[in-house]
Amino acid sequence: MKICFITEYFPKSENLEIKGGVEAVAFNEAYYLSKDNDITVLTSYEEGMEKEKNIGNIKVIACGKKKILYSKRII
Repeated sequence: MKICFITEYFPKSENLEIKGGVEAVAFNEAYYLSKDNDITVLTSYEEGMEKEKNIGNIKVIACGKKKILYSKRII
């Protein structure tokens, strides 16, 4: 079966840089489903990402403009 995940956050390389729960859940679901299915993930483009790559059996396509992640520090 062919399955497409659409998620804003997904690891940007085979090193699995996971910054939060959304990335962890999306990757784990895609990883386990890729054992018996053809998986494609559409995700937002971040600096340092390739536009198209494979992480294991998962095809990852980064779309859109470069996303800059900001964090606010509240004191």
